[in-house]
Amino acid sequence: ALVAPLQARFGTSVLLKVGLLIEMGTQLTLAITSPWAVAAAALLVFGVHGSVWSVLTVSLRQHRTAEEVRGRVLAAYMVLSVGGAAIGSLLGGVLVAVGTITTPMWFGAVVVAAVFVAAVPSLRRSEVDTVEAEEQHTA
Repeated sequence: ALVAPLQARFGTSVLLKVGLLIEMGTQLTLAITSPWAVAAAALLVFGVHGSVWSVLTVSLRQHRTAEEVRGRVLAAYMVLSVGGAAIGSLLGGVLVAVGTITTPMWFGAVVVAAVFVAAVPSLRRSEVDTVEAEEQHTA
């Protein structure tokens, strides 16, 4: 109920780019804030973003993947996602050990900024939103 109106107003490519900025903003907010209410608000925004991101990326992945291999692609995505979270947790522990409690947040913000710069060319409005238009046309 939340994604469709956002998608109609802004388009998938804009929402994905804003989503990456929200991720970076969350990392930065958690790195610099002390009041729990500010951290809670940042995490609330991040949670809503996570839901929107999930709907958008699953739709794109399904549209761009041949039907006969969708299960394998989803399995590979889950392995990378869960494995990446485990590796990220270990790295976070190492960063805290060599730095401070906020070091993983600063590191995360830098990584998301790099992902944003790398992803922007592939999130061109014409390509991503063409998928969206095709889905609406065939629905």
